[in-house]
Amino acid sequence: MRLFLLAASSLALFDSLGRHVLRNWDEAIYGEIAKEMLTRHTWLTPTFDFRPWLEKPPAFMWITALSFRLFGISEISFRAFGALCAVATVWLTFEIGRRLVDDWGGFFAAIVLLTNGYFLYIGRFGSTDMPLTCCLALVAYGYLRVRQGNPRWWYAVAAAMGIAIMIKGAAAADAPLALCLALAIDRRLHQLRSRQLLRPALLACAIVLPWHLAMLVQHGRVFLNQYIGYQVVTRATSQIEGHAEPAYFYLLEYWNFFLLFALLALVGLFLHLKGQRNSSIVVSFALVVTVAFSLAGTKLYTYVVPAFPFIALLAMLAVRRLLTSAPYILMSAAILFPLYWFFQTTESPNPFQVNYSASYIPPGPIASRNDPLMRLLMQANASAASQAPTPLIVCFNDLLIEKQQLLFYSGRPVVETFFGAAPDDSRESPYWNPMPLAMAVGPGSYPVILPVGAYRELAFSGRYTLQFVAQDGPLILGQIARQ
Repeated sequence: MRLFLLAASSLALFDSLGRHVLRNWDEAIYGEIAKEMLTRHTWLTPTFDFRPWLEKPPAFMWITALSFRLFGISEISFRAFGALCAVATVWLTFEIGRRLVDDWGGFFAAIVLLTNGYFLYIGRFGSTDMPLTCCLALVAYGYLRVRQGNPRWWYAVAAAMGIAIMIKGAAAADAPLALCLALAIDRRLHQLRSRQLLRPALLACAIVLPWHLAMLVQHGRVFLNQYIGYQVVTRATSQIEGHAEPAYFYLLEYWNFFLLFALLALVGLFLHLKGQRNSSIVVSFALVVTVAFSLAGTKLYTYVVPAFPFIALLAMLAVRRLLTSAPYILMSAAILFPLYWFFQTTESPNPFQVNYSASYIPPGPIASRNDPLMRLLMQANASAASQAPTPLIVCFNDLLIEKQQLLFYSGRPVVETFFGAAPDDSRESPYWNPMPLAMAVGPGSYPVILPVGAYRELAFSGRYTLQFVAQDGPLILGQIARQ
């Protein structure tokens, strides 16, 4: 069973992993931070656009930068860590299930998870959500091993919680909350005061505190405003970045993601309430993750991905109670129902295509390596210095393109500009802050990407000197300087 799950999950998660370019949210952000760590040696203070970026802890970017160093900077080396975490999560789900019930139960839960389309999508998407999911699954597995008489697993629990915080920040607080709830359900809260938890707690502190204290000393209020003020308080109390959803949003999404197994997970919850007490840690994680993010003001699909292994395990508990004598029926159900969702899920990189015409369309990230803008970015990257490259000026009057992908694929700081009327857009985003072209062009010469029509207009304006470098479709890469 382990070999089958390892082979199947590796094939599903690593096949054509580098097919798509990095998405604007959040892949190109984390990828750029990791690349700047590697090329500029900014390992302690993460930087984005060559400026400090203090919104999240750096563990995910540290590991990604190490992957870049070992295997080169590419989409595959960026996404490999998340895919590995997804494979480990499937394996941990099997191990938790077999300790709760038996081998067939663990295999059932792992198959439910592995055939879930959204789980596979997030596993192939470079973000912090899948590493966090893996850490929470490890916390649950370690707790079960402690319950079964091996207190040394408290160290694994503590290490997993510390790493989770260093990956996702405050969102990882679900782990200690769920652990405390499980101890309360098991009537073992007194263990929190036991001396055997002192050293594991010190281990967690040793993982979490050094970087946070260093950032507090080095950046002070700026760190608190970005790390706590915006990423925790504002997201928890307000609906930001357009993600306004009702409180029951995640309950509906569980149905969309799991279909029948969402109802079976609810049955598994009721079975626990009726006396199946060995599943307390599974129930705790499912409830804490769901309730915590349902109460938050900002809601995203990815926030509840850490609950997926525990929903699969709750569904397993229900099905094993109903069909204990027919494992082949369990396997059939586990494969057929999630596949219904899986085959409806497409991995479309972008619903919009960039249109370089003069008419305004909704903004969208670059969807393909064959995009003219992408090819010119790669050409600009070939001439970029590693430590302090000259900023790349991107000049569009009527097209809103955020800078995440531009930064990663050009290897340069990016300045978004316009030379006519200011773009009519009211977004408050650190990734979209255009300025007039005259303010961006200082002394010296700068690489610039702009439409053919704008190139001609600026060349005859009498204010700039333009040198042609390359043309790709409707766009030109050149050098711009003031006259």
